[in-house]
Amino acid sequence: MTFILMGYLITYYQNQQQPQPRDREYFYCGAYFVFALWIAIGIKGLLDLVKEKLAQPSLAKPAFYGVLVLSTLFVPARMLQLNYFTHDRSKNWIPWDFAYNMLQSCDKDAILFTQGDNDTFPLWYIQDVEGVRRDVRIVNLSLVNTSWYIALMKSTPAYPEAKAVPISLSDAQVANIQPIAWEPRNVDLPVSKEAIQLYQEKMGVKLDTSVTNNGKITFLLKNTLQFGQTKALRVQDIAVYDIIMANEWKRPVYFASTCSPDAKIGLDEYMWFKGLTWKLEPRKASQTNYGMEPAILEANLLNEPVGFSKTPQTGFKFREIANPKVFLDENTIRIISNYRSAFRGLAAYYLNVERNSQKSMVVLDRMETLMPHKKIPYGWEYAWEMANFYNALGRTDRVKEMAAEIEPACLSLIEKGEVNMNSYYNPYRALLDLYEITKEHNKSLNILRQLAVKYPTDPGLKQRIQMLEQMTQSPVADTSVKGK
Repeated sequence: MTFILMGYLITYYQNQQQPQPRDREYFYCGAYFVFALWIAIGIKGLLDLVKEKLAQPSLAKPAFYGVLVLSTLFVPARMLQLNYFTHDRSKNWIPWDFAYNMLQSCDKDAILFTQGDNDTFPLWYIQDVEGVRRDVRIVNLSLVNTSWYIALMKSTPAYPEAKAVPISLSDAQVANIQPIAWEPRNVDLPVSKEAIQLYQEKMGVKLDTSVTNNGKITFLLKNTLQFGQTKALRVQDIAVYDIIMANEWKRPVYFASTCSPDAKIGLDEYMWFKGLTWKLEPRKASQTNYGMEPAILEANLLNEPVGFSKTPQTGFKFREIANPKVFLDENTIRIISNYRSAFRGLAAYYLNVERNSQKSMVVLDRMETLMPHKKIPYGWEYAWEMANFYNALGRTDRVKEMAAEIEPACLSLIEKGEVNMNSYYNPYRALLDLYEITKEHNKSLNILRQLAVKYPTDPGLKQRIQMLEQMTQSPVADTSVKGK
């Protein structure tokens, strides 16, 4: 009781927000200590019980020591048996490789904006301890809301390979920085002749005539805070804006793929995907190219060189992700989702832009080999998207694999009534989509009839039901939720 009460009291005292980004066992150390004391008291009670019940010394003494041995050996052994797999890190190289791959997504002397713990601390580690890509200057968007961190970014780095972050704000301005009132407006970012020459002649990138003629790009900088009717910019937005302006395209600027959309201060149209980062360039990405550079993505995703490089090198590492003996927690799975987004983006480019389904399938096959969905489930939403993708590639075998993940999850949500009809990821919609692909018309009818009960006046539903009834020749209604 004391253990439980102490846990609740600590929670109320700390007033922790929900949800928490990770498990916080260390917040409950005091409760664990109390629980450990109760375990000791319980063992003492068992020993006393043995003495009391076994009057014969010949039996009492062995039983006494037996209980003592079991309590001191069995409990730790049982804890080891239950917890070893989930706590074993001996083969888990995923955080290390994620940091390496993100740094290797950047060109030399890059400025890389990161946002949280998981896309920052591993990078700091392999830079500081392993000496990997120290030329990349990491700017954490959470910390850059503070004046001391901005001042640190302006200062000379701890190792000679890196450069100070270009910031035009004076020390006094940095010390007194705070959010500012801001109405959404278009902002110009100058593109010098030197920058145009760098991209077009040295890098072989064709820039829009609007950029070469006007010497600038224009983007909409929206407010990111609002207090009543007052709109404002966060300190991090001010810092990002100043760094990009002060940099004058002299050093490459990247945003980690883990950054939230509003972190890019409205420059999304000028971001180009490099695998685990988005690079700011003075050219617009379009709906036709997805902001993809297939040669770079292919070099990173389909090529895994032997060993590691402390200097710029293409080729990502994916060690032990598919190993069934490596436990993957929620944070690790989120890391892997970034890889999957990269693979899927490249596959979509090959399918929709180059119209090359064979190359697209090669990319998806490699993704499945490196991070099999049987070990790391997609989740029904992503599996639904992948089912449509595989259907476009004519891979009905893969569609059936996705169906095994989509159907039970969606049917369960419908049965529980946990459905947001206004969401794109609507289980009714996913099931109808899936059953259309797999030609399971009877199951489609079941779903449509359930929807007709909810929306009896919808003429489109009635037409679809009539059409499917004619196709299946099964006019009798079946309202089974499970559609079996």
